[in-house]
Parts: sequence; C-alpha cells; structure tokens
Amino acid sequence: RNPSVTAAWKTLEAALTKAARATPISDVYRQLMAPPFRIKAGVMPILMVTALILRAGDVALFEEGTYCPRLTPEILERMLADGGPDRFAIKAVPAGEGQRHAVLTSFAAALGVEAPRSRAERNPQLLAVTRSVLERVANLTPYALRTRRLSPEALRTRDVLSIATDPDELIFSALPGAMGIEPIPVDGPADEQAATAYVSRLTRALDELRDASAVLRQEVVEVIAREFRLPADLQALRTGLTARLRGFAAAPLELPLHGFVSRVLNESLPDEDWLDPIIIRLTNKALGDWTDQDAETF
Repeated sequence: RNPSVTAAWKTLEAALTKAARATPISDVYRQLMAPPFRIKAGVMPILMVTALILRAGDVALFEEGTYCPRLTPEILERMLADGGPDRFAIKAVPAGEGQRHAVLTSFAAALGVEAPRSRAERNPQLLAVTRSVLERVANLTPYALRTRRLSPEALRTRDVLSIATDPDELIFSALPGAMGIEPIPVDGPADEQAATAYVSRLTRALDELRDASAVLRQEVVEVIAREFRLPADLQALRTGLTARLRGFAAAPLELPLHGFVSRVLNESLPDEDWLDPIIIRLTNKALGDWTDQDAETF
C-alpha cells in the first residue's frame, strides 16, 4: 500500500465522520489537495465517489441543499462538472447504535417500515422511516393543510414537515422539537422507553393530521343528522334523508331546494361519495376546501 494514499484516505474518512453539518465537498477537496497530501484534482472525485458508496449508510449527500436519496449517474455527472464540488455537500448521519438506532427501530416497528435493500439507496433505514412519516400526511386536503383546529403537537408537526429537506434533521431534531423533546444526539445512549414515547407521540400527531378531513366530514354528518333528527351515521343518514325526501322528487321546488333534493336522492354514488355533492350544493364549496370559519359557520 502507498502510505501517502492510505493517510489521505483516512483523512477523507475522518472528514466524512466529523461532518456534523452539511459540508461542501469542495472543502474536503481543498483539504486533501493541500500539503501534506497534494492529491491531484483529477483523483479527488474518484476518492470521494468511492467513499460515498462505501459510507452510504451513515453519510448523506445534498445537492444545493436538497437531499439526494440515491447516487445516480446523473448526480455523478453533475458532481464531476465544473463547479460540481461547490454544489454538493456531505453530512454525517450515524444511526447504527445508541438512541438514534433505538428511535429508528421503534419507528420501523410502529410504521411497518422495512429498509430498502438496494445498494443504490443512501441511508436506507433513515430514508425508509422518513418516507413512511411523510406518506402518513401525503395528499392532505387544503383544509387539513391550514386548519388550526388541531392539537399543538399536530400543528407544530405540520409546520416542521412543510419545510423539511434533511431526513437526519427532520427525524432527530425538528420532529422531536415539535413534540417538546430535546434533539436526539449522535452519541446518546439507547433508551428504548424514551424512543417509544417519542414515536408514539409523533404517530398520534401524524394520525391527527391525516384524519383532520375525516373528522370534519363526521362533524358535518352530525350537524345534518341533528337538523333532520336522524342518526349521526353516514349510511343511516342517507337512508333516512332518502326516505323523507323521496316524495319531493317531482315536486315544483325552488332551484336551490330542488338541487339539494336531487343530490340526496342520487343513487348512483357510493356512500363515501354521496355527501360531497350535497355539501357543495349547500355551501358552494367542496369540503376539502373549507376554512375554519366555514366549519364554525356550518
């Protein structure tokens, strides 16, 4: 082995390990191209790419602040282009032991997460957990994205998720902060009870966000049911309203009332879709687009 190459490689490994914050790749290049190593500019990308492949589990890669879940040919091409080292940054994200490992293990159990086995994936367990967390609140309606009719923890969680760009920062710092918990340090000892408590609280907040629109829908069902003195169950409400209004199907009604009756009597829709046209007819707005003021007024 070439002692100078071995020393340079150890220095590169140490730079990756010590990168507690996103560190431009160009900074690492300058360190190794300077004395005593004097690694040539053309060799540095080879060393860096090799290190990124070998350290896929505990080193994250960012391009202009955006997390790179894979080291693709396109990313490599941009990294090798002029100015590439300034566009990319690395950050150590160790999670193989201690409290961080306990947290990821607890998340995996609670969310049914299995880390991808592809070697192209970077930080596979952390990335799998992050994806699962984000999927819990994917496709939120405009109402769920802006309502304040949520618990403080759910509101803080939504704010954190709306600006998340770094899985490591999200899982181990920002989301714990939303739960009122201290950030989870890299070298913290494992505490399974604390990890489980954090994951449980966060899961409840995520479920609350996911279910915000469903809760609003049930509130609307209850209001309509109360006004017509019917059970506050969607299927029972539909059956009861249909029975009461069937006799008005051919009656000469004013246009708004006729529209309401025709939508109640519509038999072509399944129960889960039946309510929406009625809400639009009554409020001129889809339920998913409601504001908190709409909910209070209704």
